[in-house]
Amino acid sequence: MTSGKRSSGNGRYRDVEGILRIVRDGLCHRCGACIGICPAGTFDVGPSGYPVQVGKCVECDKCVQVCSGFEVDYPALGAAVFGNAYRYGPALGPVKAAYVGHALDEEIRWKRASGGLITQLLVHLLESGRITGALVVVPNPDDPAMAKGTIARSREELLAAAQSKYTTSPSLAALRELRGEKGRIAVVCAALGNSFPGGVLFCLPKAS
Repeated sequence: MTSGKRSSGNGRYRDVEGILRIVRDGLCHRCGACIGICPAGTFDVGPSGYPVQVGKCVECDKCVQVCSGFEVDYPALGAAVFGNAYRYGPALGPVKAAYVGHALDEEIRWKRASGGLITQLLVHLLESGRITGALVVVPNPDDPAMAKGTIARSREELLAAAQSKYTTSPSLAALRELRGEKGRIAVVCAALGNSFPGGVLFCLPKAS
């Protein structure tokens, strides 16, 4: 989302050692982006959700470039999401309209959070063929105190991921499951809990 490589803190933060330093310096948000973006499988989710090195680094520096703990280029991020006409201003981005709503599907409305609106939208997008899956958050069976990201590809999987998870969740690590996929993927996130300018739902045009 940026043009060219960032300076990475005058060389202090680069590649795998840069991510490990970010963790040591207390800057890691435990979002999982470095794990999900790495083309070589260098990282995995470690204790308490922090990234740990499990493989060889290919020194592409993509992990540091996407790390919101190190730096967020909001103008570039906004342009990537909203188009080149975007101009940085409010952190939530431009608001075109505001609505109040709820799911029409009774099963979704009464058993999900806040009327099940996001779950209903995801089900509609999936069943209408507009997306092939959605990156959502589910409980982590290996650690009840944490959640994790997963790619939901059916109505049943979307319903199982419904409701808010107020805990640590390196959910963007699930992006590694999308490598080579050509379909559109919806991403669900809390607008104030991730470095995304606005909304709780948006679509990636394709995985790469």
